[in-house]
Amino acid sequence: MQIQDIPTNDLVEVYEMVEDILNSLLCYHPLSYMVPTFDDDLYYSTCMLSQSYLQCVYQDISEDIVHAIVKEAYANYFMKHPKRSSRVKESNVLPNVTTMRVKLTYLSNIPQPEQRTDEWYLFRHKYLTASSIWKAFGSDSTRNQLIYSKCAPMDVKRYSNVNIDSPMHWGHKYEYVTLQWYQHIYNTIVSDFGCIPHSTYSYIAASPDGINTDETSTRYGRMIEVKNIVNRVITGIPKQEYWIQMQIQMEVCDLDNCDFVETRFKEYENIEEFEQDGTYTQTSDGKSKGVCMLFIDDTQPIYEYSPWASDKECIQTWVHDNMNRHKDKTWLKNIYWKLDEVSVVFVERNKLWFEHALPILQEVWNIIEVERVSGYEHRSPKKRVKKIEPETPLKCNILL
Repeated sequence: MQIQDIPTNDLVEVYEMVEDILNSLLCYHPLSYMVPTFDDDLYYSTCMLSQSYLQCVYQDISEDIVHAIVKEAYANYFMKHPKRSSRVKESNVLPNVTTMRVKLTYLSNIPQPEQRTDEWYLFRHKYLTASSIWKAFGSDSTRNQLIYSKCAPMDVKRYSNVNIDSPMHWGHKYEYVTLQWYQHIYNTIVSDFGCIPHSTYSYIAASPDGINTDETSTRYGRMIEVKNIVNRVITGIPKQEYWIQMQIQMEVCDLDNCDFVETRFKEYENIEEFEQDGTYTQTSDGKSKGVCMLFIDDTQPIYEYSPWASDKECIQTWVHDNMNRHKDKTWLKNIYWKLDEVSVVFVERNKLWFEHALPILQEVWNIIEVERVSGYEHRSPKKRVKKIEPETPLKCNILL
């Protein structure tokens, strides 16, 4: 049996039936959107249910035909509903500039402390923030960690000592370069808006990595979330914690679209290796490259980044200028980098997911408010007790 053997009117009903199955599954399990295997899980569940129904009507329908029908219905359904993620969405249509300008003006006028100051860390401590809110949907252990971290007093001193070799610092170090690349590739401007509280749910806040603010760009008003990975494989499928983070950010900012940018930077051992690989602007295989300078001010690292696609002469002038500008600080080293891999994925705001996630967040926040008063010590991390092995009695190994 072939698809064309099904009468046209019947086929229309079949597609509608499959879309109804999709809709029922999503309405019954709306939180499943956050799972990285969402598309595979939903597709195969839909195939199984569709096959059970269709084989009752068309006894000789094959599994391949069922899959073909589900595949087309699946594509049609997600043209009308938000996908979990997709390859970056290009458009020649400008967003409503007037409406978006009002939104971004509101966000930019929200008073807040300067980023990564003591006041900023204390400010963030008052909220469930997008970067850690995923723990509310994890195991009992991760949920416990979230509650404990928001009940315990904030120790801002722990942020004063920076490990410049940690994966977290690596991500922070290359965030600016990733945004340079993004602005260059998409001919746009990205601006920072700090930590933004939700206008309705006062216990939720988010710090997007940036928002497109060029009114002439088709990306105007689109959010950007950056992850600079160290050794993880880039799959193009946002991890659960990152997908949740973006959904909370879009909800807080009342924006509908986000570009999820993952990059892998590699560093050269020295300037000689850097100069031997292509030019100052591109590697021999066409990848972007550049330089950043690391200075130390007391115990804090300060980075300066070369202008995008700077040639050797520009880099030399830029290095000289920065050495003069930071002569009151300690110059540690120049870092020569290349952008080895990059992925841009489009993520849409999912209001259905947030609607069903909100009660979970509210429950967690209620616990935090209660235990800040009644006590939270029972949630403190348990110290591991070393297992003491019994001493083995000495044996005489002399054979008589």
